[in-house]
Amino acid sequence: MTTEQKVSVLQKLRGRLIEQRERFMQYLGLLDQEQAAVERGDTERLQQQLDTEQLIVSEIDSFQRAIEPLEELYNRAYPRRELEIPPLRSALQSVQRQVREKVQRNARLLWPDGTAPAPTAGDPLRSRERGKSVFADSGSPSVIDIST
Repeated sequence: MTTEQKVSVLQKLRGRLIEQRERFMQYLGLLDQEQAAVERGDTERLQQQLDTEQLIVSEIDSFQRAIEPLEELYNRAYPRRELEIPPLRSALQSVQRQVREKVQRNARLLWPDGTAPAPTAGDPLRSRERGKSVFADSGSPSVIDIST
């Protein structure tokens, strides 16, 4: 991989991690609003927020699928690591932990008896449980477009 390609991978990954962190921050704000709606008993507002939450979770999941191959390229391009990406990953993980805590808190408010529904398939905080890809046996890619 050329230096120019390495820089491009680094820039793309950095941008995606920042955008993902911003989406999680937006999700945190929504979770705070959900808590307030639950405490007020405002079911109409809560339903609107749950609909918005589904959109945000879908965006987060899509973004995560785009980040994973970039991280793979990054790991190959920078085996010794550089200094910019690790703090971004750490910040993103911190926000993810905050989201998990608030989701659990809101679940306890909504279902005080502990009968909360199971997480949905689109839950970006769940570990990825995927079957074998239909492309798994198609060989290694020979060209990867990292242009903007």
